[in-house]
Amino acid sequence: MTEFLPYSNIFMIFQIATIFLVGTILFFTVKAYRITKETFLLTFMIGFILLEISAAFVLLNRLFGQTAVIYHITFLIQAALQTAAFAFIALSYYFRNRDLSITRIITFILILVGVLSVSLVFFFSFTTTTVLSVWRPTIGIYTYSINLVILAYIIYNIYITTFSKAKKRMQLLSDILIPLGFITLTAGQIFWVYWGFTDTNISLLLANLLFAIGLGFLSTSLLRIWRN
Repeated sequence: MTEFLPYSNIFMIFQIATIFLVGTILFFTVKAYRITKETFLLTFMIGFILLEISAAFVLLNRLFGQTAVIYHITFLIQAALQTAAFAFIALSYYFRNRDLSITRIITFILILVGVLSVSLVFFFSFTTTTVLSVWRPTIGIYTYSINLVILAYIIYNIYITTFSKAKKRMQLLSDILIPLGFITLTAGQIFWVYWGFTDTNISLLLANLLFAIGLGFLSTSLLRIWRN
């Protein structure tokens, strides 16, 4: 049988760390929303909830992906959820200084569910063998490439916000950790794209390592901001 789970123990450590770090980010975001009632934070929360679920699917892949079907389908779902997560995080930056109603958020969620449902139904209309053989070099590369574009948009918005005015040194240090975190996530996405082309295990390992490091920067930044 083909070995689908190289570096399984290391992967599981990364995924457990990722789930913990995303949970930390969600904790501080919920606290910020309860204080400020800013609706853009809701899309930020939705994004990281989806990111938490996508990380859980990678963990499921490591635990139960001994067969080709489970191995590929868990990664396929992870790719779709990760793109949706980054899209909602980007929406939070887009609507940061704009009016964002609950109705509009629900509309975005319904659009997301519709797009994902149609895409998955279309994709799985092919035979299982075809899906397993083509998803990584097709939909996998596309979704991870879309993630790069979305992350670039997020980094641009963070850069404008962070360096638009003079700030205290400690606050600036905390703010720098935020773009550094998203830049690290972007570097991880580059390895995901490379994995889509090559299917090399080391690129998948590096992608997940950088993902955990990027989330570590973000959670540390939120902790510093909250303490200050």
